[in-house]
Amino acid sequence: MASHGDIAEGGANEEFSDIIKWRSDEHDAVQKKTFTKWINAQFSKTGKTSIKDMFSDLRDGRKLLDLLEGLTGTVLTKERGSTRVHSLNNVNRVLQVLHQNSVDLVNIGGTDIVDGNHKLTLGLIWSIILHLAVDYSSAQPETRKKSSSRQRL
Repeated sequence: MASHGDIAEGGANEEFSDIIKWRSDEHDAVQKKTFTKWINAQFSKTGKTSIKDMFSDLRDGRKLLDLLEGLTGTVLTKERGSTRVHSLNNVNRVLQVLHQNSVDLVNIGGTDIVDGNHKLTLGLIWSIILHLAVDYSSAQPETRKKSSSRQRL
């Protein structure tokens, strides 16, 4: 039979777990808002339509391909259908382009993004920001001198 101390300790552990989950959810919400603003800033530079909900708007891969087009300066073909297969093909194309640009993604697959996995979608966008936006701007010293880091992103 559990003693009073064991019950109190179990309640404290549960409360601690709830706090950790709440902090994690809050962190994800801040990242989502920040990354959505960053994506929309990139789209405003190229005249693309902005996104509202990062997790649902990126699932079909079309907006991700638009983002990569703007960052890499290449035209990327998109599948226009609305089935899961079309979405997977678009997202897999994104992952292929990232791989070609030496962006190593660990444990992120097309199905993760199409299925709307929040953590992995955030990780994908962070990798794009870190490797393409930051690396691309640092590879162009004349651009770096003329603009602040805030303007480049």
